[in-house]
Amino acid sequence: MVTRARLEVRLQVVDEDASLAAQAGLSMPGTTVRLQRLASGDTARRAVIGPGGVAPFDSLLEGTYVVGVERPLTDAEAARLPAGQRETTVFTGSVQVTVQPPASASAIVPLVAARRGTVIISEVFGYSPGPPVFYGVGHYLEVYNNADTTAFLDGMLVFLTSAVQHTDGWGACERNVPVRLEDGRVWANVIHAFPGRGRDDPIAPGSAQVVAMDAMDHRAASPTTQQVDLSRAHFEQIGSEADIDNPFVPDMVRVQAGAGALGRGYPLNSPRTIGLARPSAITQLTDTLFTQAAGTGTATLWGIPASALLDVVSLTYTPVVRARLANSGLVGRDCDPWIAPGMDRAAALLLDSSQPMAMARKSLGRSASGGELLQRTRTSARDFVYARPLRRSLAP
Repeated sequence: MVTRARLEVRLQVVDEDASLAAQAGLSMPGTTVRLQRLASGDTARRAVIGPGGVAPFDSLLEGTYVVGVERPLTDAEAARLPAGQRETTVFTGSVQVTVQPPASASAIVPLVAARRGTVIISEVFGYSPGPPVFYGVGHYLEVYNNADTTAFLDGMLVFLTSAVQHTDGWGACERNVPVRLEDGRVWANVIHAFPGRGRDDPIAPGSAQVVAMDAMDHRAASPTTQQVDLSRAHFEQIGSEADIDNPFVPDMVRVQAGAGALGRGYPLNSPRTIGLARPSAITQLTDTLFTQAAGTGTATLWGIPASALLDVVSLTYTPVVRARLANSGLVGRDCDPWIAPGMDRAAALLLDSSQPMAMARKSLGRSASGGELLQRTRTSARDFVYARPLRRSLAP
């Protein structure tokens, strides 16, 4: 006889969003909880939070389960929020729990407010295979219109921070606190802008556009390394005169940027924060000279005010990759917190340049207007997962 167990699930809004939930009058009874057993072909099960605040799952086999919740706000709940917080559309959360029959188990799922935003980063692709064939210029960044109205990319800024701002590779983490944890701005060492004069580059609701490192068919350039075709990218970085320039793809404007790696632009396979800012940010940039560590020189960083930010995504190595690199003496440890928590609560541990996968934002399903709604909780560790590249933009 197979022994089975019971799991009781409760929901709890994280402290940072508790006030927001209270203002909305968020209640948990009636919320659907999804349960999926890992490493199995089992169909996902669902249960509803009852009046006592518990969603029960009975007759569970031994194993590890993923518990997931998406609690959309009703129109009435959203209307109770302050005007500046009405981009919040859903509270979401997920945890893993191990069930060992016959003992009963319980789990508390922390819920985080997902703020919908407008144009956000939906994918980052930093695949750079190593020996015997090295190839590291097939990277791209994808942006997505998460709103219900058309937006214009013209003049929006794309910025990259440096790994030395988030790790102790150039000295103790205390050294980079002034540029890592400032609440009022994000400090970047590379800034590009989308071209256009104001309304030249529309991006429709529910659509995505790609900024390539090089807008070319990388499958043909490196046929043995599982690259992707970026010849139809919407924009591309431009490096030195040695860079391959696709005449049919508009170049990004270098605001504060050089020619990049080997004159080919800036790769996306190192730990960093990547973000988008409104066009107005270009007139609000400030600069500072950041001393990396004794004897290693300085770097100029530019501050982008928090009021101008549209999206911030933080990516760092997987634990396996970081351990391997640390053992080789190539990297230090990540600083904690990675960046000011008001910007991003936790970096996604997904960076592994040996995998031909995109680091992609999770989907919450469809909005009322029918467009795909992507998750944005300002917690990269929750919002991003591995996915097949270019599903929303350049798919055949």
